[in-house]
Formats: sequence, C-alpha cells, structure tokens
Amino acid sequence: GEFNDIPAIDAQAGTILRALREHQISRDGAFLKANWPRIRKATEWLIKKDGDGDGLIESNQHNTLDTDWFGPVAWLSGLYLAALLAAEAMANETDDKEFAVRCREIFTAGQKNLVTRLFDDGYFVNKVNDKHLDAINSGTGCEVDQVMGQSWAFQVGLPRVLPETETRAALRSLWRYN
Repeated sequence: GEFNDIPAIDAQAGTILRALREHQISRDGAFLKANWPRIRKATEWLIKKDGDGDGLIESNQHNTLDTDWFGPVAWLSGLYLAALLAAEAMANETDDKEFAVRCREIFTAGQKNLVTRLFDDGYFVNKVNDKHLDAINSGTGCEVDQVMGQSWAFQVGLPRVLPETETRAALRSLWRYN
C-alpha cells in the first residue's frame, strides 16, 4: 500500500468483481451505465498485465500482500479470469460486444492454461520466474488463496472459472497441507 505506486492485481480484479455485484443488487442499470467506462479501463489494465493474452499474468504482480510476485501465479490469474468473466457480463449489458468477445477469448485461453500449466500434484501452484528467484512467492506450496477466483464467481453467479474436479482436489489439499 503506502510504499507503492501501482495497483495490486488481486485488488484490481476484486474491484471489477465488486462492480458486477453492485450492479446486480441495483434497482436498475444506472450504476453500470455510469461506471462502465472506468470498469472497462480497470479490466484493460489487467489485460495489459497479461501481455500475451494467454490468460495468465506473468510479469510483476503487485498484490495486497504488499510485494511483487513474478511468473504465473495461480491465485492472481484465477482472480483475473473471474474479473474477465465479470467484465464480459457487464460489457454485454452495456452493448460493448467487441470487448465482451475479447474478455471471453482471453478467459477461455486462461482457463485451459491455468489447469495445464499450474495444476500439479493435487493443487494449483505458482511457477517462479528464474530471473526473480529472490522475490517472495509461494512457488509449489499449497497457497491458501488458490481458488479465490472460483469463490468470487460463485458469489456473483458467473460460470466456473476453475474446473470442479481440480477445485475440489485443491480444497482437499488445502485441508491436508495447511
């Protein structure tokens, strides 16, 4: 927080998800209409952090643990994917169809990549970037927030972010190892 001048990935994704939740509990579409340009801008910032559009953020990922993690981080990318689904839903409601399609395409790639690249030995891991070995990162540890993106998706009625089989295995691993 107080020592950084960049947004935190998890907070940025959480703000997008909270915007969807606020819209869902609103009486009408006024909240979404008034805020969509800024919600879209927040989503575009996350997409730029993705870099190659594969649905996994790998560059520096400042987060609310007040540090930068590097390499693909399962819990942060899972939140990013949930935020993409939320942005897609809001884009469709605001008739921003092109942006909705872009969010869905990145989400689809990311959902596959999260499982094929970051699910290992019963839970989601983080791949440490070889150029930042001294940076804080849970690496192959069983990190407590690994399915947070799925939790958010449930809360706001979005489709699955993480496949059910892998999610249940990850939750069992959290119980076992933590």
